[in-house]
Amino acid sequence: MNKSFFLCSLISLSFVAGCSNNINASSVSSNNVTSEKTDDSSSSTSLDSEKYIDGYLDSVSATAPIMVSGKSEGKNVDYVISSYPVIYNASLKNTKLSVKENLAEKFGTKYSTDGFPQAGLFIKTSLSETDDENEKTKIEKFLSKVDNVTSLLVSKNVQTIADALDNSGTSEEVISRYGFNGTTLKNCQDQGSNKLSFITKDKNPDTTGFAKFSKPLAIDVQDSQLSAFYPTKDTALKPEASTSLEYTVTSPKGAPAAVFYSDYADTEHFITGEPTVPQSAFAKGTSDFIIFDSVNGLKLSAKNSNNYKLVRMLTYGNLYLVSTGNDKNDTFDKSDYCLSYGENLLPGLVSKDLYKD
Repeated sequence: MNKSFFLCSLISLSFVAGCSNNINASSVSSNNVTSEKTDDSSSSTSLDSEKYIDGYLDSVSATAPIMVSGKSEGKNVDYVISSYPVIYNASLKNTKLSVKENLAEKFGTKYSTDGFPQAGLFIKTSLSETDDENEKTKIEKFLSKVDNVTSLLVSKNVQTIADALDNSGTSEEVISRYGFNGTTLKNCQDQGSNKLSFITKDKNPDTTGFAKFSKPLAIDVQDSQLSAFYPTKDTALKPEASTSLEYTVTSPKGAPAAVFYSDYADTEHFITGEPTVPQSAFAKGTSDFIIFDSVNGLKLSAKNSNNYKLVRMLTYGNLYLVSTGNDKNDTFDKSDYCLSYGENLLPGLVSKDLYKD
């Protein structure tokens, strides 16, 4: 279809990991989109000379109503770049949706990587650098718990976690806390499909691995930014995992929060919220651990005297090009209207790199 141009206001910062389970089929307000186009009736420029990506939404959850309705601002949208579990939930309400391309695989092919980094777990620097042997043991047990859960999340036995989530409270309560419920988690991870792109401990990249992302994602990860407990540094974590949460963890609602599925009831130590909650935690410096977009988490830490260090990568990128069913020739090109999200975050950076004009 031909593109319709509309001008929208600037977006706010958002977390890149796929999250919200709530879907409203109403059109998205104009202040949710940053458009790459302006309406210039005097312009004679061909549509083919325009960009692949026509605008950016403020968050992955904002892509949901567009995928359901196939519209934004009353205009037809042909393609949306979004993430699981949002894609899965939208597909339940719009059977015309179809995934056309896995951007992580496309990125991996281009740069010889396993994808691109997304959610990371950060540890407070003062805690990471402790000399107290008892404290070190506690940290090792905490991280063993994280490693055990991520291994389970990529296995074919995710049913255990899904059942635990669904038994923690009502579906609405679990979604309010995590951004999804156990049923959605199971459908995204069933039989080892790993659509949420969790990473096991042995797959965490070292600085050489991060260097492959430096140019397209504008990052330069230094060894000093990685905790002494980061997988490529430590020699032997104790196999025993902690059974209770003794540290505070601040996380956005979304896929990475599943790592702490067993801590649903512990609202004192496990804190979830919108992306601004973990984002602001870097400046406050009170949380022992923070889950956030790895690239921007490192940048936020740098702005706060490197008060946090990356201790685990939890997920690689989970990003897909989705057809709404509006494109009659079913082929993605510049004549189609396409929206992505997180313009200055990982989804936006990856989208721009892979679909260059």
